[in-house]
Amino acid sequence: MNRITPLLLSAGIVPLVCGALYVVSPILRSAEAVVVTEADAHVERARRLLSAYRSENERLSELLDGLKHAGVEVSPEGETIERLLEQQRAVFESADEAVRNRGRGPEAQKFREVEERYKSAGGTDDRPLLDNSAFGGGPRIRQAALEGVRFRDGHLRAGESLLADALSEIREAINVSRGETKGSTVHPEAQRVEGLILAAQAERARREGQRQWDRAGTPRDLVVALATEARRLDTETRLIAESEIDARLSDLNEAAAALTAGIAEAKSRVETLDATIAGLRSQIDEWNEKAAASRQTLDRLDQEGADLLDRGGTDSFVNGYAGASGAYREALKAAQELEFGTLTDARIDDSGDLVRGRFVPADGVEAIGVRRGAVDYMDDRAAAALDLQGLEEALADVTARVGELTTLRGEYERRADDARRKRDEVVNAGAAAFEAYAQSANQAETAMADAMTKARQSVTSFKSAKTVAESGRRGAGERVSEATPEQKERSPFNARSEAGWRTGQVANEYGQARLLFGRIEYERSVVAAAAFEIATLAKSELGVAAADPDAFAVRRDESRSAALEAVRDAIGEFERSSRDLNGNWTVAAQAADAHYLMGLLESPTHVRSAIENYQAAVNTRESEPYVRPLVERLAVLRSR
Repeated sequence: MNRITPLLLSAGIVPLVCGALYVVSPILRSAEAVVVTEADAHVERARRLLSAYRSENERLSELLDGLKHAGVEVSPEGETIERLLEQQRAVFESADEAVRNRGRGPEAQKFREVEERYKSAGGTDDRPLLDNSAFGGGPRIRQAALEGVRFRDGHLRAGESLLADALSEIREAINVSRGETKGSTVHPEAQRVEGLILAAQAERARREGQRQWDRAGTPRDLVVALATEARRLDTETRLIAESEIDARLSDLNEAAAALTAGIAEAKSRVETLDATIAGLRSQIDEWNEKAAASRQTLDRLDQEGADLLDRGGTDSFVNGYAGASGAYREALKAAQELEFGTLTDARIDDSGDLVRGRFVPADGVEAIGVRRGAVDYMDDRAAAALDLQGLEEALADVTARVGELTTLRGEYERRADDARRKRDEVVNAGAAAFEAYAQSANQAETAMADAMTKARQSVTSFKSAKTVAESGRRGAGERVSEATPEQKERSPFNARSEAGWRTGQVANEYGQARLLFGRIEYERSVVAAAAFEIATLAKSELGVAAADPDAFAVRRDESRSAALEAVRDAIGEFERSSRDLNGNWTVAAQAADAHYLMGLLESPTHVRSAIENYQAAVNTRESEPYVRPLVERLAVLRSR
């Protein structure tokens, strides 16, 4: 009995002591150790949720790659997958044809590869996304692809939930506290994991912004088309004014009036000349008749001769002949002067030479006069007739041109009236299109602003994590310096080296968060710049009152400035973290991305730095799978 009692007492006391130690042990431990231990559980759960999200993301990427290889372009945020798949009917039918040809040829091989990619992307052993029987017909491939799309949609919803749960867990870790000690200040991983989760959420919001921006494409194109049509219709309404057709018609009408007056004057001149010529012809005829009568008298006298039997016969003959001859000469002279004209108040110069002498004014006369004859007036009449004909032809041309322009003006008026009516319809449609565009642009901006907020929070988390890591590195250095020789011999620099690596890793992730923030701000500036152009077009061409280009311009400039600052910071962080990470090639690739973005934001000269960093990243690694995209990007940059 005495032997049993101590055994019973021991059996009761040992559990009691162990229980007491279990309760008291957290009190005996330091507050920092307690906080770290308690936070570890939350951090681990958050890590697993984040890992699950990344795994789902990779699975989705593989699925989409498989669809792409099958000729079906599908984005992670696509909304009309069924329509796209229907458009790819020819691709699936070509697969049928390949199978009917006993599965030979490149097409069959391509679809075998697609099948394998589908299996690895999301299939299971019991039910692959595409099984072997799928190649029995195109519709079954389509059905399998649609199942993959449904998996995609479920993934998008699940991903959001995974990240939300992960963020909740990590904030539990951050909020763990014992007195003044908090998880946010002592746990080396809590803030870092929070930054990773927030960065993933920022990336999701960024993709949502891109999806909304893609949806703005249709209304944007419609606004541009309607603005172009409105500009054309404006031109139609201004045809009369801008063509100056009224001024031209006025000039032509004035010209027609002047030509009409000229024709009347020319006709009057012709009539006057006709009358003058007729009068001269009448006088010439009279003088010619007198000359003919005198000529007959002379001829008769020549025939009869002088009457020599009559004492006065000779004198009578001489006097009669002389009179008839004088009358004949006078009549001829008068007829000639009336026909061809003559000079008046003129004489032969003092040389007296009738052949070589010059006509000079007669004595006491200042100028030689000219008496015009019928020939001169006939020349004038011919010239006047030509003038009249020219004026009449010109008037006919002007009249025809006036008729053409009058008809054209009527056409312009009809087109202007039609354009004004159509422009009202275009303006109304333009206002509706711009409203749809602005809605998508604003939704994109809302999503991108959310992404920017998440990215900024991610930057803050990584910055805090960096502070904790740097504190840990300093503490490790102090512990190494205070260690005994035996402790240093066992592990002289491991703690400090690990702390330095962790600091470099967090600094690098801080740089990545800054780069993500800069990329989001850059995309916001691109969206705002495009929206500025569309708003300007809508306001100037369509008169849309709701269009506010200035607001988009402010957003564009602010986002661009913020992007520049963030990317510069990211480049600096990459340079600093590279030293702690021993120049790891991934840091060079990240720096190359940042320099390329700087090339878009600031100057193309940064592309040279991007090429140098890409080259450093791919050096001797060209065949590694993860490096191949960098090799392709480097080749593209070098070819520009």
